[in-house]
Amino acid sequence: MYVMLPLTTKLILWAMFLQVFLTMFVLFRLGMVRKKALDDKAVTWGEIATNHSAWPDYALKVYNNFVNQFEIPVLFYVGVLTALLLNQNSWAVVILCWVFVISRWIHMYIHTGSNYIPHRYKIFLLGFISLALLWLYLAIKVTF
Repeated sequence: MYVMLPLTTKLILWAMFLQVFLTMFVLFRLGMVRKKALDDKAVTWGEIATNHSAWPDYALKVYNNFVNQFEIPVLFYVGVLTALLLNQNSWAVVILCWVFVISRWIHMYIHTGSNYIPHRYKIFLLGFISLALLWLYLAIKVTF
């Protein structure tokens, strides 16, 4: 059954879907880098059984990014669901959602690559500001 939704609602949902896909992509990538570390004997099963930090840096960066996907993005998911539940599917919400998701993809690229903190911080801040503005927008729209 096909549900007819406004374009703005579809775009908000697609932003959320891309954030979910980012999490799945990072998890897949984590499996790949961990397999490589084990295959290359950079770490042994015994070392990682009780010591998470035993993984090589390249695997730790991907793991840390995977953990990040369950931090601030949780507020994004709740924000999207809140916006849709309250029928707040304006272009402002669309833009703020897409800015957040694009910033998270760029953040993942930096975090799991060069991990250059000044760049990573700037892109994190962009995503955080877009998320804060989303919540502020929703709070104002539903209370005034």
